[in-house]
Formats: sequence, C-alpha cells, structure tokens
Amino acid sequence: MIMNISTIALLLCLLALPSIALRAQTADTILPNPKAVLLKRIWMVRGSTGGGERVGDGAGSVHDVNNDSLSDIAVYRGRDERWGIYLGDRTTGATPSMWSFDSSSSVPAHPTVGRFFGDSQQVVGFPRYERIDSLGRTQFFLKYSFFKVDSMGLQSEPCMVFDPSATILSGGELVLSDILTSDLDLDGDDELIVAVRYTLIDTVISRTGLIWIFAGGPNFQVDSPTVILRDTEPNRIRYSLNIAQLNNDPYPDLLIAGDYEDNRANKLKFFWGKPSLQELSTTPNRSITLTDPFYPRIGNGIGLADVDADLVTDLFLPGPDGKIYLWRMGIPTKDPQTRSLRLDDAEVSWVSNGYLSPSRPGSLNDSTTSRQMIGFVGPSPLGGAMLVALSTNQQPINPTYEAFYGGAYDGLGPYNVFSNNDGPAGDVNGDGWCDYLTAQPKWPASDAGIAMILAGGPYIPRDDATTSVHDLPAEGKRDALAVWPNPVSEVLNIAWRGDLQRMPRRFVIHRINGERVAGGVVEPSVGAAIWHCETVASGSYLLTAYDAKNQVIATTTFIKQ
Repeated sequence: MIMNISTIALLLCLLALPSIALRAQTADTILPNPKAVLLKRIWMVRGSTGGGERVGDGAGSVHDVNNDSLSDIAVYRGRDERWGIYLGDRTTGATPSMWSFDSSSSVPAHPTVGRFFGDSQQVVGFPRYERIDSLGRTQFFLKYSFFKVDSMGLQSEPCMVFDPSATILSGGELVLSDILTSDLDLDGDDELIVAVRYTLIDTVISRTGLIWIFAGGPNFQVDSPTVILRDTEPNRIRYSLNIAQLNNDPYPDLLIAGDYEDNRANKLKFFWGKPSLQELSTTPNRSITLTDPFYPRIGNGIGLADVDADLVTDLFLPGPDGKIYLWRMGIPTKDPQTRSLRLDDAEVSWVSNGYLSPSRPGSLNDSTTSRQMIGFVGPSPLGGAMLVALSTNQQPINPTYEAFYGGAYDGLGPYNVFSNNDGPAGDVNGDGWCDYLTAQPKWPASDAGIAMILAGGPYIPRDDATTSVHDLPAEGKRDALAVWPNPVSEVLNIAWRGDLQRMPRRFVIHRINGERVAGGVVEPSVGAAIWHCETVASGSYLLTAYDAKNQVIATTTFIKQ
C-alpha cells in the first residue's frame, strides 16, 4: 500500500511489530506479511518449574459467568483433577479462579456451554469420569455436571447430571469423542449433542460411532436422547464431531472426521441440517473417503472458518503434497452437498511452508465477527511451534499471514504452547475484540502445562512506559479511541474499540488554523489506521473522527515535532 501525507492509511490487520525474516519462496507460499504482528499475550497461567501439574489438560470459554459483560474461561489442571474458572478482566486479561470443580478426567477437553431449558438461562457443564474397580478390572463411568448461571454467578450445585451409564447404557461404559451444543432446529433453545466413539455393554464392544441429540426446550432432559444418529462402520483412533453451517440453508450441519477399521481409511461424513430434529437422517447423508493423492488429510484436525462473510462455513485442510487447500462452501457455482472435495475441487491452494495443523483463531481482526481468520500451527524458526493467522478480509485471500505467535518469541522458550484445545475465547479484556485461548498440558517438556490468552484487535501500547497513548472518550467509554505517540515525529497510530455503536469511518487532520492536511476513509471493522507524517511541518494539529453518517465521534489535538 502506497501512502502519502494526504492519506490516512488503513492497516490490513493488527498493528505491526517487527516481522520475522522473509525467505525466497514462490508467490503462493504462506509467508509473513512485512507488517506481521506478534500477537499480544495478555494473560497466562502455568505449572511450576518442577512440572507435573498438566495445566491446560482441558480449556475453553465459559462465556460470562459473573454477569459483567466480559468473557470468562475455564482451565483444567490434570494433576489436581480440577477445573478452575478465570474471570475476564479489563486490566490483566483474567483474574484468579472464582469457582472450581473436581474432575478425574479432562475428556472431553473443554467445558460445554448452552441455553437448554427454554428460559434463556446459561448453563455450563464440566466432565467427570468415576473409576470403579470391579470383577478384577477398572471401569470408567462418565458423569457430566451442569451448573446454571444466575444473577449471583455460577450456582454451586449442579442443576442436572448427565450419567449415561445409569440411564442410556444401563451399566455400560463409553468413550466420548465430544460434547457440543448448538441450536440445530433454530427454535431458540440449544440442543446437547454427544458424540460417542466406543461403547462396552455386557462385554460387547462396539466401535461404531453414535451421536446422541437431546432436544432443548422446557422439557429438556439428559436421560434419553431425543434423536440418535448412527455411523455405519467401526472407527479406529481419530473420531471428531464438528458442527457448522456447511451449505446454503440456515440449519447447522454435523461433520464427522475419522479413520476407520476398513483399510484404515480416513473419511468425512456429513449429516445435513433440517428444520426439525426428527427430519435428520439417522445415518450419514454423505461419506467421502480421503484417498491419497487426490484428497486432503485430516490427521491434524479440521479447519473451519467463514472466510467470505456469506454465513456458510468454509473448509481448509492440508493435502499430501505439502499444500494447504481451501474449499469455499458457500459459492453459488458449486453445490456443497455434491462437490467432490478433491484437491482439484478447492478454490485456493498455497504451499504450506510446514504449517500443516489447522487452527481456528476466530475473528481476531474483524469486530463484526462476520469473518474468521485462517490459522495453522507449524515449526517456529526459533524452535518449538508457531501459530500463523491469515486475514480473510480481502478476496482472494492473500497467503501472507498478518499475525503470529510462538513461545520462543515471547520469552517462554522453544516449546509448543498449542494443542487441540485452542480456540476463540470471546472478549476477555473488554475492548470489544474477540481474543484467543491456547493451552498445552505438556509444556515445556515436564508436563508443567500452560494456558494463555492472546489479544485480538489492534495492539495499543498502554503497557509501554516509553510510549504516550492518549485515550479519547465516546459513547460513555473513556477508551473508545486511542492515538499515539504524542508528540509524533514519523507515524501517528490510531486505533478504536470493536464494540462502538458508531464506528469510525473517516479521519481528517487539520492544522490549528483550520487548514486541512490529511484525511482518509477506513474500514470500521479492522480497528486501526496510521498516518505517515515525516515530511509534515512541526506544530499543533487537530484529529477528528467521523462515523458513516459524517457525524463527529471524537476529536483531539496532538503535536508534530
């Protein structure tokens, strides 16, 4: 982007810090944008130097459990067998746990959040496995305790307990793939969706997967599934359930990704959403066998994100040829229910440069949350692993990544801080931007474990004593917009919150005598702009922010030295 003194330039993504060195590669290779930013760590909890705590054995967002409008998170400590909730905080990112719950297993590795009872009341669930030694062997019985959130916060006693061994399986055991929530029939109440990979009933083992769906509403219960969906063949090791809107109707779809005993084949299996639960097909509507070298690989997880803001979730996966492939599931020229999903069916492909594990950063750089970034985890040049996140605000998507993070860049050593528990955390620090939660129980190499929050939105250096940040009030928020440095010599930075009702659309800079010297239109959802003013005369200037209706949002003066 070429900039001059008459233009205020829009940043592509997060405000830039020094990028890592570029290497000579082909134009379609995943590489850093010259202004790629190291994501800002705003909160962290980790085990001791002795190790063994396995902090982050489970982790996930629990939305807002203390009714302060900030998102909260839960982190599981494997050694202590306890979930702890950490509350969002506007200054530190999160505070010490306010509630904690015993649990003897971290499977599933995240809490479950939904509104099930027809009353819009949030409910949070935590898993627990009970070990019972009987007849010379150890049996494992899953229980899942759910707690309501009321005006006082998270209730101390569970409102219900999901105990399939006492109800559905009548003394049998099971291994879960996942427990998820989604309003599948769009009636305003969430369903509880339980993916079962393995069952043992009366010494009979079944590795054919099941999906139990418990309908939300005033009569919500967890003793008997409302609908049972069944896989058609035994699975082996990997078996995951994903829920996303994968076609052009409004109903969420279910996607199984797994490997199967028959020739160890990897497959994608689809259940297409319907207006009612009873209309769902009880067996997969479609199964695709991922045969090399024509199909993608699913061994490192499934990449899902709406990259084009069409309300249809897109699919991105690595291929056996070292490339990353993107299938835009909502484009009108291809039917998502019949397209092949072969490599030659993808709309975009890039040389992966070693980033082969899909990640879901969420809407780190889009305050409207209509688009999600595409993320991958791969080797870091400094050792350990690194997350790279590609912006999807422009089409076609540029393979250069705008944001990255690795522990080695942040003083945490050359170790991996990422795992399958990673994902969007909501707005933890209250700046109107979605943040990102990552957790790795094996960090650094002693199973001490670590969990952290990485901030979305533009980085505003309020924690840098050498940089003066001036906050501008608007809409009752004292930090609606930020301008720095002041005085400025070369580049003036402007950033704004992601939750303003009247977002900036245009900035204009005048001299104090009224002469206009710069101006420009910005994209409100990106949240940041810069003005190169190296050649501008020294003196006092006035910056004015306007909304889309050309109404003034805020003004401030600054010094050009």
